[in-house]
This record gives sequence, C-alpha cells and structure tokens, in this order.
Amino acid sequence: MIFGLNFNMKTLLIYALNPEAGILKQHFPKASQQLSQQSLELLALDASYDLLRTGIGMDRTRAALNHISDPKLYDQVIHFGVSGSLTEKLAVRSLICGHRFSASDLPLIELAIPEKPLSGVKIVTFYSSIKVVSDEASRDQAAFEGAQAVDMESYIVAEFCNKYNIPLLALRIISDRAGQSTPAEFRQNFKQASKVLQHYLLNSILK
Repeated sequence: MIFGLNFNMKTLLIYALNPEAGILKQHFPKASQQLSQQSLELLALDASYDLLRTGIGMDRTRAALNHISDPKLYDQVIHFGVSGSLTEKLAVRSLICGHRFSASDLPLIELAIPEKPLSGVKIVTFYSSIKVVSDEASRDQAAFEGAQAVDMESYIVAEFCNKYNIPLLALRIISDRAGQSTPAEFRQNFKQASKVLQHYLLNSILK
C-alpha cells in the first residue's frame, strides 16, 4: 500500500459532488449515515473510512469541515474529485496529486508528497477558484499563480490538514481544459472521469 494506509488507521475521504463517490458507496454497502444537511453528508463506510461530501466551493467546504467535531480522530485525509487543466501537458483523464495549494489573496500551502511514488500520477500545484474557470482570462489568471490544475475546494482541505497536522493525499483527475471550453468538456467527461478516479482509488489506494 502507499501513503501509509493500513487498516489500523482512520481515514477521512472528502469529495464535492455525488457522482464523484457513487462507486465508492456501492463498494461499502454497510455504510451508515452520520450527518446529512443540504449539500453536506458524512458517512461511516466502515471502521477505517469515513466519507464526507462538502458540496461545491471553498465556502461550502469550510462549512462542511467545521462539522468534523474531532479532526484528530483521523490519521490521514484523501481529497478526490475532478479538476480543470491549466497546461497542455495535462490531458483529460490525467491523474494528478497536489502538494502545493494556492488561492487568490491567500498564502501558498505546501504539504508533503506521498513517500512512495503513485504510478501514473503527476505531482502538481492546485489553484482553488471561487468560481468556475470558464473563460480564457480566468484561465490565464489561475495559471499565473503557478498552478497546473484548478478546482474549487482543494485549498480549504489543505488548510484544514495543515492546521491539524493531518497527512493529505489530494488525488484528482482532469475532466476538462479550464477555460472557454470548460462547460462543454465538463458535461462530456465528468461522469466517466469520476468513475476512472474511483476505480483507481479502490484498486490502488484503498485496497
């Protein structure tokens, strides 16, 4: 196993949208709901894994994490979902792992990368945007921050893990080229990209 995962450790899995975790939920049929509130849901998948749905955006993610009453219960966090590419080097369905996290007017967060290499996964810097990057000017601004991929939640999860000194595996998959083509490419690729990432998690991380 990688990232130090074993069955004696407690892991919090975090995602934003239902399709990003549907396969995972099917894999844990005895999961029990701990909390449900609008876009927020917390499930106990089993003794080792809890699953938190935050909803989209940094504000919703921060609010969801505020419902974690005892963060130090967790030995590690895995944050997963889709991202937009800010470089031609990251094609759709590329698997990426973040270790630097940026957002507008917020300090850069740099966390440790996995001790063992993740096969086929590129290490990148994430930029968390307050809105969908769906035009070229917004794309250029995000890329100017030094990021290779953009999402809307990663910075807040990294901030949470940094605050409580919890190891973070920020594992995502490219669903679109961030920019003018985002709406059409996201609709076309989101569900399939989410499936690919979940299968990777189950076969390579959570096994």
